[in-house]
Amino acid sequence: MTVNGPGSGAYLQFDPARPVQMRVGLSYVGIDGARRNLQAEIAAKGLDEVAREASGVWRERLGRVRIGGGTEDQRRTFYSNLYHTMLQPHVSEDVDGTYTGFDHKPHQVRPGRHHYATFSGWDIYRSQVQLLALLAPDVGADIAQSMYDNAQAVGNVWDRWSHQTAITGVMVGDPYHAIVSTMYAFGARGFDAKAALRAMAEAARRTGPRDIGHPLLGYDERPGNAAFMREGHVPNDPSATLEYGVADFGIAQLASRLGDRATAAEFMRRAQAWQHIYNPGTGWIQPRQGDGAFTSPFDPASPDVYMEGNGAQYHWMVPHNPAGLFTAMGGPREVVPRLDTYFAKLNAGPAEAHAYLGNEVALPSPWLYAWTGQPYKTQALVRRVQQELFKSGPDGLVGNDDLGAMGSWYVWSAMGLFPAIPGRAELLVNTPLFERITIDRPGGDIVVDARGAGPYIRSLRVNGAATDRAWLPESFATGGGRLDFVRGTSLTAASAPTPRTRRRRSVAGRSRTWPGSAAAAARSSRAARSRRSSRSGRSARPPRSPGRPGRRPA
Repeated sequence: MTVNGPGSGAYLQFDPARPVQMRVGLSYVGIDGARRNLQAEIAAKGLDEVAREASGVWRERLGRVRIGGGTEDQRRTFYSNLYHTMLQPHVSEDVDGTYTGFDHKPHQVRPGRHHYATFSGWDIYRSQVQLLALLAPDVGADIAQSMYDNAQAVGNVWDRWSHQTAITGVMVGDPYHAIVSTMYAFGARGFDAKAALRAMAEAARRTGPRDIGHPLLGYDERPGNAAFMREGHVPNDPSATLEYGVADFGIAQLASRLGDRATAAEFMRRAQAWQHIYNPGTGWIQPRQGDGAFTSPFDPASPDVYMEGNGAQYHWMVPHNPAGLFTAMGGPREVVPRLDTYFAKLNAGPAEAHAYLGNEVALPSPWLYAWTGQPYKTQALVRRVQQELFKSGPDGLVGNDDLGAMGSWYVWSAMGLFPAIPGRAELLVNTPLFERITIDRPGGDIVVDARGAGPYIRSLRVNGAATDRAWLPESFATGGGRLDFVRGTSLTAASAPTPRTRRRRSVAGRSRTWPGSAAAAARSSRAARSRRSSRSGRSARPPRSPGRPGRRPA
């Protein structure tokens, strides 16, 4: 008997004294695939055997990061969040390699590879995909290839938030471009990067909606892109403008790594779109109309035209050029007090001009102090966030985990590292939470030893050599190495200049220029400065729409 329609279902009762076990096969392709999957993956195994096998797999995965020291509660919180980061994306193909593409047709994954599904792109591009690429580059490469293959199935249209085998189009920006570039930067290179670059650049230049089939007969990958390319910003949509800049920076970085200088220069210029919506009269990144006028009055606490945030929170969302933003704002003397005020509340929500660390937009912002020469403030702030917003009990989630986005923030910060720039693999440094951390990875293990106690870094050695930098090069993320920290409870030694030179400070003091992002941005954007200056009222010297998308599924 077959029953269809709203309200269809079944109600079964069983004798509680007689446990019932049911074996289930799942497939996103069809019934025959589900039967084959059931036979190959479960067959006649009982519940206890399946549970033992699953436990073994999870122990192996979670065991790739081994920690020592800390409290039981801190260790439980750490591994709970690491577990969250590994739940998604999920393998989508059947045991015979067949998967359903975005065109709702069957496709075949390459032998020995996996096709992944369910990407909360807008959420995960800031720190979760970096962690996956660090721990499992093969998985990262398959995710990048899956994103590319999905886009090609519907005419080179890239989603923002994919649910299983379908495009949803929710959220804002073009995050898959940043994700693919980030995977490559972190060493996950087993995918067709050249084809992906060509496809991403082509899609980023396209304007208007595309018919990709029911129910998305008019899907627009980048709403407002015509104005963005013509004027440098999306009218009255600072969220989209900033997100497109992040995506374009990712394209530029991948192009640079693959030797495509023309594409790299084109998209590096586009990545500086924040300059078009920075208002020197108010000192804020804010909405700007199609005629070039800034919206007035402007309330940075208002979430009206922002995606899950407000003007105060989106203002800092220039991860690839914070030094340029800070220069425009008047330098560290102006920036630091504003950051201090911003972090007076850690999780204020979208309607106050303070941090909203229960959602993704604000997640990288604690590391901004490093660009002001005061990374010791990052160290204290990150420890405060760990203690106040993340716990091991039922109330331990700071917000919607968003497929590992929030959990990955905790994991990175507890290890004393953070991937601050999507599209690149440098790591900013903060104080490790644990005494010993070992990260097993194919490209080379990362070993962290942290002596002493307290939220501040007193000294740091990288592979045995003392350093005063607040960051680590990409080679450390891709090749591994050893970090030896000395932690402390005071700023005294950490904030004093080192004896070698007046300009240098310790890790907790002045940080050096970030390589490959700020400087590159400066070189690529010099030609456009005079035009931007005439539009904005002064030059922000960088160091280096119709159909507004919906929000994420509940």
